[in-house]
Amino acid sequence: PPVFNAMTTLANDLILSGTNGPANGNYYVLSSTNVGLPMANWTRIATNQFNASGAFNLTNPIDPAQPRLFYRLQLP
Repeated sequence: PPVFNAMTTLANDLILSGTNGPANGNYYVLSSTNVGLPMANWTRIATNQFNASGAFNLTNPIDPAQPRLFYRLQLP
């Protein structure tokens, strides 16, 4: 399955990247402030596409009002 394998910050952005996705396939990025919530209660924050090698990158603004935010990948 696809996995996150790197996380960095640049200015006020969080940059997530990973591998193992289906080549050129779609994915969704979900977020939640509570990691214990069922996935149906997580918020979809992005829809994107893996590259031809199955890798992905996502840049998300950091919201200082949210002390922690969890991320998950979802395949269609």
